[in-house]
Amino acid sequence: MPIYERGYLELREEERPGRPSWLVLPLVEAGAWIRNRKLLVLWFACVVPFLVLLVRLFMALSLVALDGSAPRPGRMPRVFLGNPRSMEFYSGPLLEFSLLPVLVFLAATAVRTISLDRKTGALELYFTRPLSPSRYILGRWCGAALAVASVTAVPALLVWLVGALAAPDWSFLEETLWIPGRILLQGGFFALVMGIWVAAISSLTSSPRTSQILWAGFLAVMHLVFSGGLRRFLRESWPVQLSPWGILQRVGEAILGVKPEVPLSLPLCVALSVFLSVLAYLVLRRNLKPLEVVG
Repeated sequence: MPIYERGYLELREEERPGRPSWLVLPLVEAGAWIRNRKLLVLWFACVVPFLVLLVRLFMALSLVALDGSAPRPGRMPRVFLGNPRSMEFYSGPLLEFSLLPVLVFLAATAVRTISLDRKTGALELYFTRPLSPSRYILGRWCGAALAVASVTAVPALLVWLVGALAAPDWSFLEETLWIPGRILLQGGFFALVMGIWVAAISSLTSSPRTSQILWAGFLAVMHLVFSGGLRRFLRESWPVQLSPWGILQRVGEAILGVKPEVPLSLPLCVALSVFLSVLAYLVLRRNLKPLEVVG
């Protein structure tokens, strides 16, 4: 039969077995961070709190006995070094000092991805391949979550692992074996929730610079206004700290099992986290729907 009599044949391209198509997006995104020297320098700057924690860990292991005994005369007091066997030792960089690193690193990496794809027309190209909008969202979500984890949970786990390897005996590992599990739970919660927020904000515009401004306004400005600015006008009330970062911090404190610094109701924070995540997903689907029709 001549080819002109066969009519229209739809091109059906199947996925290669093994690696899912959506998994390519976070892997390519992570590879771009590693190859970019400026982003590597920025990453090192963002993990400075964990580098300080690592120094404190070595000083605690070498100058102060891990069995809780008093430090030797002339040695640095234990109250400065902290106790590497307690969760409070790791919770500071994870909760109190992680706002600025997360804000800066995500503004330079993950929050630009979808807006840059829209600007360059890459979305239409993605949707003509065997990559559905749902899988594209999943890939970008995982990429943003990986960026969050790289400056929060991953450095904290590395600090604990160094402590376990550098400890003089196995008692450190036996008494702190529960710590990495808590860090993974808290880091996974942070990464997944903040990842969908980043993806939604990135889909609002086709300008990477505008998406960075929106991200800073959503996380930093709202936190400063609710947690700092309103305290001067309102006496003391828990709604003053009801910011997106305050919500995540309160849930993170509960997961890590440390004393809460944010006076917010835990069930309320969990409900708001779920609500904002669902809302972010709906915004993301809505902004990609016209492109889905085109694809």
